[in-house]
Amino acid sequence: MRMRRRTQKRVQEAIKRELAAILAFEVRDERLRGLVISRVELDPQGRFATVYLDLDPSKQARDVLDLLHQKRGYFRSKLASRLDLRFTPALIFKPDEELAQARRVESLLRESAEVGKDA
Repeated sequence: MRMRRRTQKRVQEAIKRELAAILAFEVRDERLRGLVISRVELDPQGRFATVYLDLDPSKQARDVLDLLHQKRGYFRSKLASRLDLRFTPALIFKPDEELAQARRVESLLRESAEVGKDA
């Protein structure tokens, strides 16, 4: 059964809010502190939630993603206790490539503006 669009948006925002709180206040591992969740996308059936993270390139992004993958059951059980859902979706953690791409474009624009001033 497919979820209504409005319900899907509401669940996505609730997952984002609760995961952010769990990462901020309940996780003890320093590598996971300060992670920023940029968005959450729920599949139409509500079985899988893809969590996009704004990962700092200076941190070992691969290590952080591996750690989140190992702890996904912990996050899912925490979400189940906090959210009133019939089914708590499985979590998939991914880096937000759109944010990284936007940063690259912004830095290129800044560089071209500086070159334009010098000319």
